[in-house]
Amino acid sequence: RYNTSVETLTALSKDMDPSVRESVGGNEKTPIEILIALSNDDNECVRRGVAINRNTPEELLAVLSQDDEPGVRHWAAGNSSISVETLVALSTFEDCGVRSAVAGNPSTPLETLVALSKDEEMWVRKAVAFNRNTPPEILTALSNDKDEDVMEAVAYNRNTPPEILDTLSRSKQATTELRDGDDAFFYPKRHQASARKIAHKKAPVKKKPARDNDK
Repeated sequence: RYNTSVETLTALSKDMDPSVRESVGGNEKTPIEILIALSNDDNECVRRGVAINRNTPEELLAVLSQDDEPGVRHWAAGNSSISVETLVALSTFEDCGVRSAVAGNPSTPLETLVALSKDEEMWVRKAVAFNRNTPPEILTALSNDKDEDVMEAVAYNRNTPPEILDTLSRSKQATTELRDGDDAFFYPKRHQASARKIAHKKAPVKKKPARDNDK
């Protein structure tokens, strides 16, 4: 789709099929004026396509982040091209889905990540823990989170200090179910040993009481 000419994209932006218009909205070669027009499309999926596009101007993403449809707002807030000013403003948005998108956005500034790491919603804190730009000190604090899903997300993050991974590997709450090979993808070599401990940690097996005829 990225080899499609501007002329073709312009024509397709007026197609009757909303899925076609959505694809045009998500195409990084689509001209700005077409993106602006599609951002006002009546179809939610079309506007979502524009919200996902990394070449959508930050001013347009700011508008889409206030869309009536949650899906559009979430994708706009998660777009790394959105302005820092908008991310900061959205970090206190009442919709926890938007705050989660901000928490997972690699462009979100450090002070905002700190605030979101203390959000009352688990999904928001979990998104901070997954964010590839979350620093070790925040991940260390989140490793003591009350929710095991957040702790598991900390274990996935490449920035988590080895000593924290070792602590999590000994924690009963930090049991995860990584598939074979996942640890190699999520962890650098220095983390893989601890990651495997977390992945394969199991609760101790209770021995059945001996029956009289077994004695």
